[in-house]
Amino acid sequence: MSFEIYNEDIISWIERYKGPLFHSLLCDPPYNLDTVRKRFGNPASVPAQFGRDGSFQRLSSGFLGQDWDTSIASSPGLWYNLGTLLHPGAICFSYTHARTYHRIASAIEAAGFIIYPMIGWITGQGFPHPTKLVEYEGYYYNRNALKGALEPICVFQKPYEGSLKDSILQTGAGAFWIDGARISTDEIIPINVLEGWSGFGELVRPAYTPTKNYKGRWPSNVIVDKGIGQPYERFFFVSKPNSKEKSYGKHPTQKPITMNEHLARMILPPAEFKNRRLLNPFSGSGSEMIGALNAGWDEVVGIESNQDYYKLAEDRLNGLGN
Repeated sequence: MSFEIYNEDIISWIERYKGPLFHSLLCDPPYNLDTVRKRFGNPASVPAQFGRDGSFQRLSSGFLGQDWDTSIASSPGLWYNLGTLLHPGAICFSYTHARTYHRIASAIEAAGFIIYPMIGWITGQGFPHPTKLVEYEGYYYNRNALKGALEPICVFQKPYEGSLKDSILQTGAGAFWIDGARISTDEIIPINVLEGWSGFGELVRPAYTPTKNYKGRWPSNVIVDKGIGQPYERFFFVSKPNSKEKSYGKHPTQKPITMNEHLARMILPPAEFKNRRLLNPFSGSGSEMIGALNAGWDEVVGIESNQDYYKLAEDRLNGLGN
């Protein structure tokens, strides 16, 4: 188990990289929450006003006033170049934002990747930020009027070369490790269809003796914040980053190590394919890298352009998040 992290612009790093291919990619790129910046962030524009809570002035510099919140992840060229570093069939994850998911997913697809159904991270800690319509009681407006409870994770794949099975067996990339990502449960799960009937009332096979699965529930494309609780016991639970994780530099979009470990394990190739290598552009504070190492990846390589976050990630990686 090893890692490398580089304090470098991702485009520059791609241009000079000459190493072996990666089996997968996991990242949390800038979301480009720039609607207000487009109106007030131009050098020729009048200075942004504070508004009631200062939000316009903060957003004129990008998400929470951060200059790194750029549109780079909306560029097909970025994803095409990243794709040249991946094995055929590589399955990848990218965190996105509910408002800009379409930009990032469209750019990834335009770069030649296959888009899978998204994973939805359902959280219970979002807050609505509506504007009250004073003329009518109970009416509100603006794009944040609803409570934000969903963070999309884009799932995508580099196309296979040759036959699907031969491609996987040659490189190890391109299959989900379902048993490694199963949801633990004390319940014994039946794995057959009842009496051989499909859900549409058509006979699909002769009746047979039901078998039981003791490995846990099949992973789904929903991940649920532990604070929500029932009736979501069938899904993978994860809490938002705890106070200990948040204390590391207070990165504004930090993701839980436990969730990154779950995602990274889901796409971990079989052990026979050492060295299993995962790429993590936009490393931030290192949570994706730590999760991947905890999941069993042999080598994890990260790139982070912000010097402060790079130092933070390096410290966390040396202590694996402790």
